[in-house]
Amino acid sequence: MAEIVHLDADRPDPEVIRQACALLAAGELVGIPTETVCGIPPALARAFGRPIALTSANKSGEADATHAKEAFECLRNDVSLFLDFGPTQMQTPSTILLCTQTETKNLREDAVPAHESGIKQ
Repeated sequence: MAEIVHLDADRPDPEVIRQACALLAAGELVGIPTETVCGIPPALARAFGRPIALTSANKSGEADATHAKEAFECLRNDVSLFLDFGPTQMQTPSTILLCTQTETKNLREDAVPAHESGIKQ
């Protein structure tokens, strides 16, 4: 059963961070609505100690979530734990880039326009 936990981004509850790390280590999904990878709370990134893969917090074709409650309503059957650090500041979906060894392609331009990304296409 999915749950949503409200946290202070500057002082997240260490027990919730441990719970999120345990779920990630077990291959479960943890929802963290944020504008960018930089939005991941440093406490979670440090505690997990491995790369964390991110994707949009919505199902394909549905509206983008700008706060945890929206993501929770959309993905509650697919994600074990949602960490709610409050509404995203930009209220804008993330830009998604596909980066391979041979090309970089802008798949969705939103928060960061292509001309500002520094990526030459």
